[in-house]
Amino acid sequence: MNAITPNLQVCFHRFNTIVSDKKIKPTKLTIGSKIELIKKAVPGLKILYEPLCTFYSLDKVVMPTNFGAVSKAYCKKDLDSEVMVKVINLENVNAHIFLVVQGLYQLCRLNHKNICDIKSVLVDDQKLYLVMDFDGYVTLSDFILDNEKIEEDQAIIITQQLLEIVQFLNATDVCYRDLRPENILINPDTLEIKLPNFEFSSFYDENQSLKTKLGSAYYMAPEVLSKDYNKE
Repeated sequence: MNAITPNLQVCFHRFNTIVSDKKIKPTKLTIGSKIELIKKAVPGLKILYEPLCTFYSLDKVVMPTNFGAVSKAYCKKDLDSEVMVKVINLENVNAHIFLVVQGLYQLCRLNHKNICDIKSVLVDDQKLYLVMDFDGYVTLSDFILDNEKIEEDQAIIITQQLLEIVQFLNATDVCYRDLRPENILINPDTLEIKLPNFEFSSFYDENQSLKTKLGSAYYMAPEVLSKDYNKE
């Protein structure tokens, strides 16, 4: 196993315990068991057991994700107040529940201006909702297509932010593994970028290589395909 934090080690052990003790496949885990894993991995995380529609109205999808979607939403108490909601369909997340748990853990622990900050977490009988700030974001891929090209001064601003994020993640022993235009949010006016997805990320040990072939096919480095790589 790659080096991970104690909380995640507890979570992984708990996941295996649930499966082995009940002698069931991961596909048989209940929503409640999945929430238990999340609470084990992120101590102190406040989860509100309420349907999203109690507080917010979902609008258009901003970014499809591996386990759901990131969508724009409006606060029902203040229709001028916009937020962004990452919707994770827990019913469809079974064998990959650990990836979801790790992604949520990273979003909660990493503090950087270019990483989405979770405002609140809600859950109902099917889905998990991560509520975040919204500032007119679109995906970087849509931004490129809408503008047909990116000017040199824009490219400099975007690239500088990406390099700062990678430097920050390296300093916190995190390998992101899925940095691509479809997975990056950008404000078309300010060019500020945000990362909302950390499911494919991993902690690493300087003395060990990562062995898991994980990421998006067209963006994987050859070292990832050969299952022998590090943060570089």
